[in-house]
Amino acid sequence: MKEIEINNSLFEIQELAEEYLHIKFCKQNIQFSEDIYLFDDDFYARIKNKSLLITGRGPVELYSYISYWCVKKGCKSIIIRDMSLGKDFEIYDRDKKTEERVPEWLNIEQKDEFSVWQIITSKQNDGKWSEAIISSSCFYFNLKNSAETVILTGKGMLLFYSCLACSAAANGYDNVFVNKPTEKALIKINGNIFPNYKKSDKNGRMIGILGDPNSGKSVFSRTFGALMDLYLESKEVWVYDCDAAALTSDWYIYGLQRAGAKRVEEEYKKARSFIKQKWTTELEFEVSENMKKVKANLTYVIADLPGGYHKAEENIHRRIPDSGRAEMLKNCDSFIIIGRKDSPEVFGDWKKALAQYNLDDRIIAEITSVHHENFPAVLEKNVDENGIIKISLDGLDRSHARNDLIEAYKKAFENLIMKIKEEK
Repeated sequence: MKEIEINNSLFEIQELAEEYLHIKFCKQNIQFSEDIYLFDDDFYARIKNKSLLITGRGPVELYSYISYWCVKKGCKSIIIRDMSLGKDFEIYDRDKKTEERVPEWLNIEQKDEFSVWQIITSKQNDGKWSEAIISSSCFYFNLKNSAETVILTGKGMLLFYSCLACSAAANGYDNVFVNKPTEKALIKINGNIFPNYKKSDKNGRMIGILGDPNSGKSVFSRTFGALMDLYLESKEVWVYDCDAAALTSDWYIYGLQRAGAKRVEEEYKKARSFIKQKWTTELEFEVSENMKKVKANLTYVIADLPGGYHKAEENIHRRIPDSGRAEMLKNCDSFIIIGRKDSPEVFGDWKKALAQYNLDDRIIAEITSVHHENFPAVLEKNVDENGIIKISLDGLDRSHARNDLIEAYKKAFENLIMKIKEEK
């Protein structure tokens, strides 16, 4: 067995024989999202026409991602090793044609432009999956319907998700997502969630979260989205990360919460640095169009917005640097501004920046992060003469668990959420 390479310490590739490669995920608790690109063109060139053995610990979306793209890029076959059963299962072979069928562990539900593929099997009384079911039906299948987007979901082992992902790729689906109900996360494997969206009559409400970099916008956006879910009892609250140049994904936030050691924390930050890119006018207008699509199809959207262009050493602060960024902000019906206590001027600066585009009257709240390192707590709450709700908080930081943030903040934000509901 010859080791060929190690990529980012997340996986290694080993050559088993001339036509076989072993891909092993070698780090526990990998947090994956579509914006951390684990595989490049060199990788896909290496797996073409090869048979792949995939092993190691990883989340279902990571196994879905590698299975889908390896099929799309021309691998010969895929074998998944299940450690709990101590067996290898071939889930895909391009030379073996299958009939149109639906596995007995799968339910398929058609919803307009979406097709939801939900795993419905469960473990046996001994706490194990049925080896008979796996052996008989865990092989890619032919199934094509009118939907352009496929969402893979349900509770199931890695084998099931890999099988679904292979099937989606083999059937030519270009818009594929994994839904993780426990985390309320929809993770892109490929494509666009609204490939051919039509303007619905929902006309959803979009709340933009603004603030300078490192002010706590992303943590607040996710927490506020969860609080809106709690109070509105609505499944149509979507948190959309609009900072496409430097996405802040759950794998990064949760990773920092668990990191502990400074060395591990730096490793997560380094991994995130690889996915950053420069803002361009084209990227800004692309994000703006996506914001329109999401808003047209959902009831409430929390838009986690970029913090602007800053060079503190030269005293340069352009919070809305160009017209493309302004187009993004115009999609928002209201704004919540986040700022640190040691930089109180940011609230006025953001208001001036918004006023240049006649958007300053959309500010509905200002949130001050006082001691972000402290345990989450609400310190002060009031309403100014213009009706803007002002709340001071401790603990608005990635290091704190989301449940602790929700529990600490939920009462303080009830009035703000009800105000948003009334204005809908």
